This record gives sequence, C-alpha cells and structure tokens, in this order.
Amino acid sequence: MQVQTEKRYYTTEEYLALEETSEYKSEYHNGEITTNDWWHKQP
Repeated sequence: MQVQTEKRYYTTEEYLALEETSEYKSEYHNGEITTNDWWHKQP
C-alpha cells in the first residue's frame, strides 16, 4: 500500500534557515528542497 504525501514548497527564507542548521547540504529550486547526493558521499 502506498501512502501519498503532500508536496511542501518552501520560501527562500525558510530554506536558508533550514540550511544553517542542517548537517548535510541540500539544493533549493523553485520552492523544492532536494538532497545533494554528492555532498553526502564526501568523506
């Protein structure tokens, strides 16, 4: 059974606030935040 989740869009300010405290870096594009796989693979 699949669970549908509602897509969340962030403002630039929300993204920057999250990024300041995040352990891993992410990417922001048109309100969507995605993980940056390259960053997670670094030693």
